[in-house]
Amino acid sequence: MKNKFSFILLVTSFIALFISLGAADFAEASEFPFSVNPVLPENQIAGQKGYYDVLMQPGQEQELSLELANGTAQDVTVNIALSNAKTNDNGVVEYSANEIPVHSSLKHPFEDLVEYEKQVTIPAGSQQVYTFKVKMPEEEIPGVIAGGIFLQAVENENQESSEEQGVAVKNKFAYALAVLLNQSEAKGIGELKLTQAEAAQRNVRNVIRGHFENPAPYYLNGLAIIGEVTREGEDEVLYSSTSENMQMAPNSSFWYSIPLDGQELEAENYVYRATAYAVKDTDGEYTFGEDNEGNPQNYQKKWEFEQPFEVTRGTASSFNEADVDVQENKPDMTWIYYLLGAIIFLLLIVVILLVRRNKKKDE
Repeated sequence: MKNKFSFILLVTSFIALFISLGAADFAEASEFPFSVNPVLPENQIAGQKGYYDVLMQPGQEQELSLELANGTAQDVTVNIALSNAKTNDNGVVEYSANEIPVHSSLKHPFEDLVEYEKQVTIPAGSQQVYTFKVKMPEEEIPGVIAGGIFLQAVENENQESSEEQGVAVKNKFAYALAVLLNQSEAKGIGELKLTQAEAAQRNVRNVIRGHFENPAPYYLNGLAIIGEVTREGEDEVLYSSTSENMQMAPNSSFWYSIPLDGQELEAENYVYRATAYAVKDTDGEYTFGEDNEGNPQNYQKKWEFEQPFEVTRGTASSFNEADVDVQENKPDMTWIYYLLGAIIFLLLIVVILLVRRNKKKDE
């Protein structure tokens, strides 16, 4: 099953959201209330990038700037927030404001290293420069401190809204821009650990999920996971899922879920097994899957994991009652109630007839 991007900032309209480490085209001001263009500094690590990837010394402070443009006829107020780079449960790195917990291995949160104004107003039909200050920690650190700056237009009474089935949906426009702070241009490879497995629910459906962690200060790119669930002591695969082209942020974690596809969860002792690959490389030692041209795909890294876990009767029962697919797959037993009602009705008639008959005999 191929995973999809889970972070959606708008239902029914355009969204400008930069969440990946790749070049991005900036929207024209006529399409959105405002547009954002990073002013890349001289210490930007070489390469055409639509995000900050700067090389700094320990303790160094530096200002970074964004060019904001408003092509509308009204002033646009923009709220600004910061976030550490995190991995969501679809295996996608997020740089926007979110509720994903910060991993315990993160020693220098990006949010603690930045001074910034939380709101800015862009006058109608004009451009202006927004500046924020970053500071590298005093000590020497390996890897990268990864975060993001998130800009979202403030809703106002003049914004258009659509009415559908009695629900009003207002347009929201936002940008999330990656900010990477480095003390060295050397790029390492992240680590991967499986620390926990359990039954859970996702989108009101039963899943078995494993908690994967990257405690290293490096990205883990091109991640592929083959997940399987068996009963403890058995080899038969009960549930499985395969996902490719995922990515983990430095010092982050996420839950990789295996759906049950409408099957009832049973109380049992299980084993969550996973084989994972990362860092695509034509000279890589490990082979899994195919590239876009149908050729075998090689990887530099491979891991194999096993994690036992238990599902209790109470957990299985409560999850099955809440799972919409399980409930839909249950056979319709309504006819039994009709049949029982008919039988009871006939028995009552028989009893009444017998009573009347005996009464007549007595008379």
